[in-house]
Formats: sequence, C-alpha cells, structure tokens
Amino acid sequence: MTPFLSMRSSFGMSRRDPLRWLGPPGPSRRLLSATLIESIGNGCFVGTSVIYFTSSVGLPAAAVGLAMTIAGAVALVAGVPLGVIADRFGAQRVLVGALVLQGLATALLVTVSSANAYAALATATAVVDRAAYAARGALMASVFTTERVVSRARMRVMSNAGFSLGGAMGGVALQVDTTALYRITIGLNAAAFLLSALLATGLPSVPARRADAGRPRVVVLRDRPYLAITVVNALVCLHYGLFEVAMPLWIVEHTSAPRWLVSVLFVGNTLMVVLFQVRLSRDSEDVAGGARALRRAGVLILVAAAGFAAAALLPAWAAATVLVLTGAVYVVAEMLQSAGSWGLSYTLAPEDRHGEYQGAFGSGTSAGLAFAPLFATSLVVADGGWGWIVAGLFLLCATFIMTPLAHAALRTRPVAEAASPIAG
Repeated sequence: MTPFLSMRSSFGMSRRDPLRWLGPPGPSRRLLSATLIESIGNGCFVGTSVIYFTSSVGLPAAAVGLAMTIAGAVALVAGVPLGVIADRFGAQRVLVGALVLQGLATALLVTVSSANAYAALATATAVVDRAAYAARGALMASVFTTERVVSRARMRVMSNAGFSLGGAMGGVALQVDTTALYRITIGLNAAAFLLSALLATGLPSVPARRADAGRPRVVVLRDRPYLAITVVNALVCLHYGLFEVAMPLWIVEHTSAPRWLVSVLFVGNTLMVVLFQVRLSRDSEDVAGGARALRRAGVLILVAAAGFAAAALLPAWAAATVLVLTGAVYVVAEMLQSAGSWGLSYTLAPEDRHGEYQGAFGSGTSAGLAFAPLFATSLVVADGGWGWIVAGLFLLCATFIMTPLAHAALRTRPVAEAASPIAG
C-alpha cells in the first residue's frame, strides 16, 4: 500500500472527499482543522521569537531564557487547576476562551520593550496554553467515545504538519531579517489562535460537571496509581532529548557522517509521524494495548541508542547508513510511546474528570520534556558511547515499569473499567 493510500485508510474516509486529510466530517474535522491552523501559527513564530526579542527588541538572551523558564514552570503548576476548571465550566467553553486569550496575549507581544513585560506575557500565554491543552483533552474524550487514541494520533499528525509548514514560513522571516516581518509572524500566530477559537465555537458543548457534595474538588492528586503512571511517563519522555539534543551534537562532534544528515533525520522524523502515527496507534485504545506499545517502544529506544553509539566507530558512508536506519527505528519507538501513553491516560481517567486528569498527565509530560535536554547533555553527550547505552537501558526499564503500574491502577478503577485485562 502506498503512503498516500495508507494515510487515506488510516483516516477512514472516502476517496471522493477533497478534505479527507482533515479527518472525518463533523466535530472531528473541525477539531483537527483548528489544531492545524494553530500549529501553523506556532511554527511560524516559534522559530523566530528568540531572534526577534534579542535582535529587534534588544532584550538580553539570558533574560529571554529566564522568562521562558518561568513561564514553563508556572504553566506546569497550573495544569491540574486548569483541568478542574475545564471540567467544572465545560471543556468547549474553556477551550474557546483559552484560544481567544492566547491570541490576544500573543498580539500584545509586539508592544514588548522590557524583560519584565516579556516575562509577564510569556507566562500568560503559557498558562492559557495549558488551559487549552486540558480542555482539548476533555473535549476529545467526550466527542470521541471510541478510538480516542487514534483521534489523538490524528491530532499529532496535524500538529506536525502544521508546525512544519509554519516553520518554513518563519524561515523566510529569518532570511529577510527585518523587524517588520518578525512582527508579521507574531500577527499570524495571534490570528491563528483566534481563527482556531472561531472553529472551536462550532464544537459540541460538553456538559459541565456539577460539584459533588462530600467529594474533593481535585481528585487526581489523591489518585496515587494514576500519579505514579504520570511520573514514570515523564521519565519515559526524557527520550525526546536523545533525538532532539544528543543526536545532532553526536553526529557533528563524534561521527564522520556529513553534518547535513541532521536535517535529513529531522525531516524524516516528521514525515514518518505524519504518515504512520495513526496506523501505529490503533492497538493502544485500552490499557493492555497501551502497556504493550510502551514496552515495544522501550525495546526500540534501546536499539536506537545502540545504533547512535555504534555510528561513532564507523567510516562516513557506513555511519550515515546506520544513522538513517537508527533514526527510523527511533521514530517508530517515539510513535509507539506516544500512543501507549495516550491509551493509559484516557483509559484510566474517570469519564467526568478528563480535563483534570489530562491536565495532570500533560503537566507530567511537559516536565519530562523540560528536563530532556539536561538528560541528554549530562548523560549521553558527556559520557560518550556508553552514555547512549545507559540512557537506553534506563528508558527500557521505565517503559516496562508502566505495565505493573497500569495493572495496579486498573484494580482501583470502577468494575466496568477494570474489565480490560493487561497482557504481559
């Protein structure tokens, strides 16, 4: 089957539908369209933002980095409360409001002239982005009562495709290098948020959860099995640092492969996600499938780590061949890990508290992504080839630990949910 037909069958739509690549008609297509537009805007601005604020506005690079760190930390802490708000006031309503606020806060970035102003707006956009994440997760759980993981996979496909397209647009701004064009990228990002909010107004309204007398307002913080899975998944997400940080440094500094191969591997990663993420997510709709996907991901991560390490010992042509094959192995592991984590996060969350639970799980994922560069540089790059093997073994253990944790969590769920067995 060709990649095009594979993508068509993954989305499950008629060949005659000209918008089949945006998902099935109805709420699904609207939600995916909003995600695509938002991702184009983000891709357009993210690649140019640091250059704009340091070169055009004149802010110190250290101040920009500190502001981004503060914004990320505040957003992590706010993840659970914002998820509670999404459940309490309705996911669709919160999503629309968050996207509008993101658009307005992003538009105000063109007025920034000091580090404090940038820090305030960066924090505001990060917090409302976390609110949108929790609300979107809860909304998907309500709209997609079946194939939730596949729907989440489709959303990731749209995010990757949109971000790549937006990144190409941002590359034009970087090449021209004028303040006016940088500000246009800010305006495009703001407009994308507002257009996404407009599309979100047509999504089904999810009933707000009423406050339950005698029950704590925040349940997820008392759900130790779910929190354990969230923490271990954050550790598993450290693998992103292997590809995004360690791999480029390793190729340039420790192998004889050409430097341009780094770009080839990044582009190949994006294309494989777009083409195969949905297909590789179909068996992860329950706890058993999610745990199985994570175990397979752990094995492939270890294989990829060994492949990256071995490339340093080979001549240029052999190193390049091994790196390309290793990059393909890694992206399959990445897609399986994503699908497995979605399967566990949705299946083990109470149906009336998806905003709260997805907010917590998303905060854990973000924490793992935040520490991934440090994990890569301090362990893999610093310790050479053996660092790759140690990192791979650590991540393998983390993925396998998820199976007994999921089993323990499933025993604490209601009887109806506990009917799903765990293989292995």
